Amino acid sequence: MADAPCAQCAKLKRGYGDGGLTASWGPKRADGTRPVRHHISLRVNGVQDRRMLTGVAHAEAVRQLKELKGTVLQNGASSSRHTTVGGLVKMYLDNTQIKRSAGTYDSYEEIYRLHIGPSRLANVRLASISTADCQRFFNERYAKGQETGEWGERRIEMMAHVLRASFNLGMSVRPQLISWNPLARLKKSPAIALPKIPTFKARALTHDQAMRLLDAIKGHDHEHLYWLLLGTGLRIGEALGLQWSDIDWTRRAVRVEAKLKPLKGRRWKLEDPKSEAGRRWIPLVDELMGALEAQRARGIRRFGEDFIFIDQLGEPYTQDSVRNHMAFLGDKIGIEGERTGSKKTVTPHDLRRSAATFLHGQAVPLAAIQHILGHTDIQTTMRYIDGASEELARQVQEAMDQAFSQMRATRSTS
Repeated sequence: MADAPCAQCAKLKRGYGDGGLTASWGPKRADGTRPVRHHISLRVNGVQDRRMLTGVAHAEAVRQLKELKGTVLQNGASSSRHTTVGGLVKMYLDNTQIKRSAGTYDSYEEIYRLHIGPSRLANVRLASISTADCQRFFNERYAKGQETGEWGERRIEMMAHVLRASFNLGMSVRPQLISWNPLARLKKSPAIALPKIPTFKARALTHDQAMRLLDAIKGHDHEHLYWLLLGTGLRIGEALGLQWSDIDWTRRAVRVEAKLKPLKGRRWKLEDPKSEAGRRWIPLVDELMGALEAQRARGIRRFGEDFIFIDQLGEPYTQDSVRNHMAFLGDKIGIEGERTGSKKTVTPHDLRRSAATFLHGQAVPLAAIQHILGHTDIQTTMRYIDGASEELARQVQEAMDQAFSQMRATRSTS
């Protein structure tokens, strides 16, 4: 048997992610000798880069492989021939994990894990990607959502956002991977159209519906939580993250400093609010103070922690348990709320919208409601309030009528 081109390469054992290093004989030269060719290869995030080095020593080949690894990790591989959509999205997720909040990363990772990763689109190479591939993916996800009722139009839009951002990232920092974005003109071009799943406009509960819900929950472990959600407009994560130290019994107010973030299993962690506007004090009326006193009287504690809303085992309630029970209760008493998947169910967010609408009905200024809800933009607050736009338009009309009346009065006296 002929000697191996490189004895060191023949004995080399490399770990996962170290890259490949092999050797072969090159063609004969004029003098009858055959040079050694070292072949180095590296795969990162689904991107394969190969190089051939002729006439170099083993140590030099190892050095160049290490150099290649550093270059690929920093700038991307030299060819998009083997790069897939799934590999590009993983690259985007790595970037998201560094630059975005943990909650944003978790939601994007879920989109990839449940929808993009298992699909045929994930295996399509960037070199051959087309708008038809993307349209087929959205159509399949739409059909599955309609069949199971597990997701709606909002989830389809999230899939489009993750894909579009991934393509943009590839174009900006790794132009050798992809030179165009199949979703760049998603909302302007008929080439790709997101399937429209009928949506149910989220709305506030009426006073009668709110009281029926509170009557139905009476005596349940979630009773005092429902009262607090409706009376403060807290997000469900903010309410479940409250601790007794956040209650100022003298000022009769609650301080929002964190939100409870669910993790896989029954694990959880406390995170900062959604924005700086989310750090706020909210006043508490007599009914809410009474609900908190009753909750404290339950006497359940967990060593080392101070959460207000916990189960019999001392664990904070999960968001899913609250949502599921509220949906069940709403169906039982015949109340429809926000759309979840293909169903219309009452959700904790409906109570948040109801709190905003009730405050607006009592002539509380929009700026004050914005503070209570923890919104950065007052336009968001207006969307939470049923009839806010119409009421604002009516106020503008009345103000203009008064202005013109004053102008006419001034002219008549001059």
